[in-house]
Amino acid sequence: MGAHGAPEPSPMTLAEWLETWFAGHRHNLKPGTRTSYANVIDRWIEPYIGGVRLRDLGRARVREWRDQITGEGCTPAQVGKAGRVLSSALGVAEREGLIPANPASRMRLPRPRRQAVRPLTPLDIERIRLAMASDRDALLWSLISLAGLRPQEARALTWGDIGPALLTIDKAVSGNEIGPTKTYGIRTVEIVGALRRDLDAAGGGDADELVVAERGGGVVDFDNWRTRVWHPAIHRAGVKATPYDGRHSFASLLIHEGRSVPYVAAAMGHASATTTLTYYTHIFDAARHAPAEPMAQAVEAARAAFAA
Repeated sequence: MGAHGAPEPSPMTLAEWLETWFAGHRHNLKPGTRTSYANVIDRWIEPYIGGVRLRDLGRARVREWRDQITGEGCTPAQVGKAGRVLSSALGVAEREGLIPANPASRMRLPRPRRQAVRPLTPLDIERIRLAMASDRDALLWSLISLAGLRPQEARALTWGDIGPALLTIDKAVSGNEIGPTKTYGIRTVEIVGALRRDLDAAGGGDADELVVAERGGGVVDFDNWRTRVWHPAIHRAGVKATPYDGRHSFASLLIHEGRSVPYVAAAMGHASATTTLTYYTHIFDAARHAPAEPMAQAVEAARAAFAA
């Protein structure tokens, strides 16, 4: 059969192939994703089946690996990520003729249970803002909770992205680098009065200067910020929350204002309205049974309550 004959399965080990695959694939990934893939490979794939030769890696052996890491404490989310990374790498091996078929292609992966989003009230948003250690930290929280920016988008925002009435969101931090947003899209968000005052109080800067930066310059280290700033702030505020709850709260404020699903999806930068409904159906349902309240009015009322 010559070139048309079935290829001989490769004697290469999975660890050797993963190294080759990752070296060629890594440049197509955002820095944060590269780090995540590398951690999954190092922690949950290579120690367990890295020494298995590709020609011996059948579906049964892949299922045994999935069950093994599950039994040793790998969370459902991490099992799912590890399974997808393995399947992606073996899919390339199949296309290059190293194996006759991808043994991980139809492997069942666990679906992490999604917790219902619990948005903060405008009063809790304000409590956290007032508990922040500095004006810089308070502004970062305002960008997340009053404009719905992802934390990685808020840390990449520059003064040139801020107009008289709108923010333009077209970049995000991945790892320590600034690149495109999560969905590679560009969106605009209306600047409510309270956020406008917070931005004006910061004093502005050059167009390419970060709105919120480390004290010595550069992108805010988010892991360090959560440890040194966020957790003490919510403790002082007496509010149980994560930074991402601010983004959910912004969506809730829009919904209770009476905004449509497409409008909320666009403001949040979701890839589709389906994503918006996946997270916020229960909030849309609740808003139908309550009078509409403009977002700006709700935020101003909360600030006035603490200013009194």
